[in-house]
This record gives sequence, C-alpha cells and structure tokens, in this order.
Amino acid sequence: CAVMDTDDVLKVSTDNIHRVLFHIPQKFMRVSKSKKAEKLLELVETNLSRNQKIIVFSNNSKTSDFVQMFLNENNVECVNFNGDQHYKYRRDKLDRFITGEVNVLSCTYRISRGIDTSSVSHVINYDFPLNPADYIHRVGRVGRVNGVKDGRVTSLVDTMAGVRVLQNIETSVRKNSEIKNVNNNIIRIIQQ
Repeated sequence: CAVMDTDDVLKVSTDNIHRVLFHIPQKFMRVSKSKKAEKLLELVETNLSRNQKIIVFSNNSKTSDFVQMFLNENNVECVNFNGDQHYKYRRDKLDRFITGEVNVLSCTYRISRGIDTSSVSHVINYDFPLNPADYIHRVGRVGRVNGVKDGRVTSLVDTMAGVRVLQNIETSVRKNSEIKNVNNNIIRIIQQ
C-alpha cells in the first residue's frame, strides 16, 4: 500500500467551479409526462440523422431501463448503463458506446463523472436532475477539451421539483454566480 505525501499535492482552483458552462447551448423544455417519451424519440432521431452520439440521463435505473427499451422498440439502437447491472455487463455496454458501435447511451448519474465523453454531441436529461450538482456533472459530458465543437444539452422538465432546480440554475446564470447547494449532493455521496 503506497501513501502519498500531502506536501506533494498541487491544489488547482478556479472561480468557475459550480457554474454552468456558457459555451454549451442549453435548452429546457417543459413537457407533460404523457408526451415525454415521444419528445425524446424526436430529439434522438434528429441527432442520429446527423450521426451524432447522445447520452440520455434518467434519475433511476428503472427509468433508464425504460428509455433503452422504448428507443430499441422504436428502431433506435441504444445501450443502457446503470447501477443495478453487474460491472462486467455495464463495462461491455459502455465500451460499445465509446467505440461508436452504438451511438445512444441511456444511463443514470453513474456515468456523469469520470469517463471520457469527448465524442458526445448531445446530452438529454430525460429526467431533470433532482439537484444542481447532478445537472453540472451531466452538462459536463459535452464541451470537453478536444471534444465535439457543437455539443449541447436538452432537458425535459415535467415535475415541480425539476422546475425548482431549474430556477436555481437560471438565477445563478443570470447573476453569473455559483449555483447554490451544489455541495449537498457531494456530502450525501460521502455519507453513503
């Protein structure tokens, strides 16, 4: 077991942490639950006609499974990545997406941090995240260094909880300030 000397750690900081990326177009669409799947299919088909890679985020594994089944049933090849799957199975699905064998990935927050997504053109929030931290991390899957130049984010908002998170994000964008309560999610993850 190796132990790192903390004196050797270089701290890098920026004033832009916990802020929305301004170089990424972000669209918010208020939709009813009954029209949500139909709107998703329309967005995905438009992107695929341009040969673009898409990540579709859901708030839980059950919805992520539904998105994959719904898209596949509508002749859109899609793989699914969520925490209810065995690691080897998840890894295989992610590899198929990263290599370009499949251009649509349905997933939960598990994929929103730490993977190379430089080839992704569009992030679609099928479920609007329940907290601003998840939104920031999802948005961060596009607009990566050396990534696709025209990346964008579309969020389907169908709940009042989503509207409240959206208002928090919109207020910070208008004030060019840090998004409030971003660390709440990090604290929850550490406690788990």
